[in-house]
Amino acid sequence: MCDLCFTSVFKKEFFVFPCLHAFHRECVFKALRNYETKDPKVRVVVEKVKSLFGEIENIKQIAVYVQQNANASGSMFGGAFGLSGSAEDEMKKSYISDIRNFFTKSMKGGMIGGIG
Repeated sequence: MCDLCFTSVFKKEFFVFPCLHAFHRECVFKALRNYETKDPKVRVVVEKVKSLFGEIENIKQIAVYVQQNANASGSMFGGAFGLSGSAEDEMKKSYISDIRNFFTKSMKGGMIGGIG
């Protein structure tokens, strides 16, 4: 159950924190969108989280674009890179590695840097 809207977390994208609190991604974003604090340390963390939400949205848009091209051509990259076989497999591994590195750098101990 989402600890903000009290509905099932399985209906939307969600996060489960190490403390086992679960939140829909949208609920966290809505709660932080207008969040204000006088504590400058908290403000820095909230702004960092907001920027990470923006980066997540960019990654999702790229994924949708890639998937649409894949559906059109039967290839993950839609033939846009002129790659085939092992070259395309290496490109896939590179994208997966880039996404993994982004989240590893953005997260500390399973929590967004500076929270907790």
